[in-house]
Amino acid sequence: MPEKTHLSYKERQYTLTRAIGNGARLVHVACKRCKLKHSYLIEDILTLVGDVPVHSLSRYFRCDRCRNKDYMTAEVGWIYAPDHVGKLNVRRIKRVYYVRKVEWKEEVL
Repeated sequence: MPEKTHLSYKERQYTLTRAIGNGARLVHVACKRCKLKHSYLIEDILTLVGDVPVHSLSRYFRCDRCRNKDYMTAEVGWIYAPDHVGKLNVRRIKRVYYVRKVEWKEEVL
């Protein structure tokens, strides 16, 4: 059987809001290179990147340790009360900074 080389239409249309509708509440992000793992709430990711397909989430993250984007993986997860409540560390948004840069050009009057 040949390997699957592209995503189906349904996989491309599975966005973060649809994941919330299915009961998902977490995004688990991991770096395959340095084995760093973090968990985020889907609501926080929605405020940062918008309603993007789940399969393309990893491109929006960069590893805090090795500063690389190439080895990042992201998947949607659920909260199971006996397994996670009181034990799971979740990163939350504290503040969002917007950097304003100015580009100048020279003109002759």
